[in-house]
Amino acid sequence: MEMQTGLFKSNLVKSKKKGGETMKKIFMLTALAVLLAVPAMAAIKNTRHNLGNTGDYTYRTTSETTQVCIFCHTPHNPTQNVPIWNRNNPAGGFKMYTGSPTITVAAKGDLAADSISRFCLSCHDGVTSLINVRNKASETMTTDKYVNRGAGSRTNIGGGALADLTNDHPVNINYDIVQAADPYFRLPADALANGVRFFKSSKGAGANFVECASCHDPHGAGHKRFLRKSNDSSSLCLTCHTK
Repeated sequence: MEMQTGLFKSNLVKSKKKGGETMKKIFMLTALAVLLAVPAMAAIKNTRHNLGNTGDYTYRTTSETTQVCIFCHTPHNPTQNVPIWNRNNPAGGFKMYTGSPTITVAAKGDLAADSISRFCLSCHDGVTSLINVRNKASETMTTDKYVNRGAGSRTNIGGGALADLTNDHPVNINYDIVQAADPYFRLPADALANGVRFFKSSKGAGANFVECASCHDPHGAGHKRFLRKSNDSSSLCLTCHTK
């Protein structure tokens, strides 16, 4: 009986140890998941796209302290259902890039109404007020327009009232059309796998469109200038361009 009791105690101790190790592993995995989630939640808050009063950039609101996403997104009554967009986009008439013979009229043209590049230009055209939003429109800012930074600023992509995109990387282009016309482009699947993102547009359903957000992650990807990947040794450029 003593032997059986001793064996039971021995198994109980082993069971406790095993259970303790299991709980320790669960705790460590949970803690790791929380730590990994924190940078994702804090991504916008710690970038220049945080226009709330908690931001540390020159261009920020004077009173909004809790809502970081509201300057671009809203859960109710958006101007565009995708991506629940809270900004009033520029009307259009942008002058598009024309410097390449392989980028035909069919491949570019003016920005479509659902072009993510038009969304970006609702802040970066150099004219539109940063507080150009449907909800929270009563908010005020320390400085209200990107145009105040001067026409030569990199953040004034549209060049002010001219809305001139001819001296910037082409956007709103059909990658498939360009790739078929120029052998020095990687296949869309290869570019996608290496860090570039493509977007669909009403101008070409199902097509791979290159937009501002193909190279830039507006929510912050941990690289300078919101790049989706490092451009050291032109690695981002070489994702699509093979020459």
